[in-house]
Amino acid sequence: MPNGHHIVAHLASKLRLAFVKLDIGDRVKVTMSPFDLSKGTIIEHIASWKHES
Repeated sequence: MPNGHHIVAHLASKLRLAFVKLDIGDRVKVTMSPFDLSKGTIIEHIASWKHES
């Protein structure tokens, strides 16, 4: 995360059923547990567009 915290997160059922594969460095949207701020669920994969110049 930008603030230096580390989170252990698992894929949401919707993403697992869609066979979404993530790589290191991919941008994702995460919901964090209100009870333990080091755990969360990945709910969305944010597509990164690479423009070639």
